[in-house]
Amino acid sequence: MLDEQEPPRLDPIQPSLRDALVDRRFFTWLMLTSAMCFLYLSMRPQPEPEVPPPAAQQVAPNADPLLRPGGAGADSDANTSNTQAQAEIDASADPGQLQSPAPNDFPSQAITLGSMDPRKGYNLQVTLTTRGAGIEHAELVGQKQPGKFRFRALEHEGGYLGFLGLVPQINGLRVRTVPDGTPAALATCPDVAGGLQVDDVLTELNSVPIDSLSNLDTTLARTKPGQSANLVVERSINGHTQTLKFSTTLSEAPLNVLRTRVRASERIAGNEARPSLRTTLGSIEGTRIPPGGAVLPALQASLESDWAVESLEVAGGQGVQFRMPLDGLLQGTGRPEKLDLVKRYRLYPQSDDQDGYLLDVETIIVNRNDTDVAVSFRQEGLVGLTLEGWWYSVKISPFMFSGAGQRDAIYRTEQDGHLLVTTRQILDHARNNEAQPDRILFSENEPAAARHVSYMGLDSQYFNASILAHPDQPEALTNLRRAGTTAVALPAQVLKAQAHATNTSFW
Repeated sequence: MLDEQEPPRLDPIQPSLRDALVDRRFFTWLMLTSAMCFLYLSMRPQPEPEVPPPAAQQVAPNADPLLRPGGAGADSDANTSNTQAQAEIDASADPGQLQSPAPNDFPSQAITLGSMDPRKGYNLQVTLTTRGAGIEHAELVGQKQPGKFRFRALEHEGGYLGFLGLVPQINGLRVRTVPDGTPAALATCPDVAGGLQVDDVLTELNSVPIDSLSNLDTTLARTKPGQSANLVVERSINGHTQTLKFSTTLSEAPLNVLRTRVRASERIAGNEARPSLRTTLGSIEGTRIPPGGAVLPALQASLESDWAVESLEVAGGQGVQFRMPLDGLLQGTGRPEKLDLVKRYRLYPQSDDQDGYLLDVETIIVNRNDTDVAVSFRQEGLVGLTLEGWWYSVKISPFMFSGAGQRDAIYRTEQDGHLLVTTRQILDHARNNEAQPDRILFSENEPAAARHVSYMGLDSQYFNASILAHPDQPEALTNLRRAGTTAVALPAQVLKAQAHATNTSFW
């Protein structure tokens, strides 16, 4: 995604960012029609360019607590000063009036928006993670007829339970989310009502002990869609662990377009996994992220820790709100401390004015200080884009080798039109520039037209995941400060023959 747009001052509750994911079709020279996934983005209002900080604020990294990991309070009680319990959040309330819970103390959760139930009309199902308030998994669940997905995972011929965000435990796999309409949600047990639940531990599938993710994959590979399956789970009921036996009917596997866990065929040495769309402050009171960095060191937790989960009512759709209070992270840095990062995700089913692939993400910076604060934010883009047969397809495009390929970065500026940076170029730059591995696409010393973006994204064989200005705010991506691409990998470990399957992203 795109780097900071910086207002000269930030008043309380300034909305900043909106994203959405949408499908569109195109023709290739080998295939008929397919689909491309897009993430819409909008920012409001449009800020003025950032004024460089006075010389007095340009402090050497070793002298500025904001540029030290953990800030000034890393070895003190600063990070535990906010100990009040999290209040119930009314989604319609003014975010600036909400009290902040303590940072870094929130439970790890996975929340899924959308549904595999064809009656509900969703074409997209997205699992979000509290870690960095990002996207963990996104799959295309639109059906051409009941039980038949419009887009299937070609390498997954076995049955499917649904994306459950499974985590290995000593006794099995712990369930972190149970998406609506999935075989796991529809499973039945004579002893309890409803299907699987969050925190259930899956221990057996069709009498096969399940002790690892790979073991589950192997067991499911021996099944077929439409086949009945027997599940054994352990569930805590009234403080006691009980063993429950469920039965369900397995489904086809829909195509997942974003994922943090790859299948064996996409496992590339050196590639790393992380959620999409992580957000942090790009600067505060004139102090910016150091060159080559992805975060102000004192705010590392904003990318890597769990955010608070809050309810969000969405008329005609589903939503969730995440909140990261920065008080404890900023305490002792000499900057205003009472700031919150808030992210709101909304997903809508297909309708007369929605195509069902729209994911709307709104980012808000909340100022709870008594004075204005100058800030900007840094927004990461998509990551973990599906490859779908990377080993036999380097480029498939009507424009042959001049078109986008697997995980190439594509973007369009007002000045230069459509531009492309290949996955190999992103990887080579990271290999040759260890101190500053990100390849900068544009920066603030360039003309405004070069920093006016129509879209930015990644491309795979059949699908594209991009950020675009929201149709309601076509001017949203103007006057950006910087943007760049990054290799989400350990460059030295990526084999030459697998370079074009490097995991990439952008900001």
